Amino acid sequence: MLPVIAVALLLTTLRADERLDRAIVKLRQGDPSASTDLIQIGPSAVLAVTPFLRDLKIDVRREAVIVLGSLKGNESCQALAVPFNDDSPEIRDRAAAAYYQGCSRQTVPCAAVMQAVAKGAVSAATILLCGYCVEARQFLERPPGGKVKLEAWGPVVPVALVASVARLRLGDQSQSAIIAAAVKSRVRTETEFAVQVLAEIPEGNLSIMLPAYSDLRESTVLTHAPSGVRPRRICDAVADAMAARLGLKLIANRGPAGRYTRQELASAKAAAHAKMSGTP
Repeated sequence: MLPVIAVALLLTTLRADERLDRAIVKLRQGDPSASTDLIQIGPSAVLAVTPFLRDLKIDVRREAVIVLGSLKGNESCQALAVPFNDDSPEIRDRAAAAYYQGCSRQTVPCAAVMQAVAKGAVSAATILLCGYCVEARQFLERPPGGKVKLEAWGPVVPVALVASVARLRLGDQSQSAIIAAAVKSRVRTETEFAVQVLAEIPEGNLSIMLPAYSDLRESTVLTHAPSGVRPRRICDAVADAMAARLGLKLIANRGPAGRYTRQELASAKAAAHAKMSGTP
């Protein structure tokens, strides 16, 4: 006779298996609610979801990408390389965005990224991932025209600017001046994008972000203030982003809706400059 604890564990496992089976049936049918169920199930769903990345129905493939992108983890990230070669631009873009937002830059699937590039109509996330793939240099030097955005709510910028960020990441120092110009640009979306992708800028080039500490333009895409509250400014967003990147502790923490004073911004800028220059 099984111990009570063993019986309870067995019943829990059976219920989990049944829940996964039901969610997979919904996924196979293209039911949008399947992704919610599978995300709630967690990492144990990855193995069952992965085959649906090759399903004939685009609705099914879309839900599979959503699930894997939400679950993250090594297995999910490895699986997300598959749809980089999908025939649908939407699926390719979703996969690239999911990988960019949730996976390690140490293991970027460059072969898959180059497959996406070969398919054409690349997204901002795909271009930024090219910054980790030396084989993408030629593409980045002659990027296509048009404009892209990294996230649904993000700033829309020229493809060439995104490519410049990736090229700088690959060590092309000639691109530093281009990004520095974007930081000081009168076109707000270009400055917002530079702040948005600050994590991609090599530490040795971070000084190009310092002028943004004086940028008082409001930004609704870099920060999400509660309804009825004035949005934060670019200077507030860059102060937080630079502090996080450099491991600095700001004198004040204004949170998602607060604004720093001029004195606090000056202190934050000075701390960032000192950290980058190695000054104690």
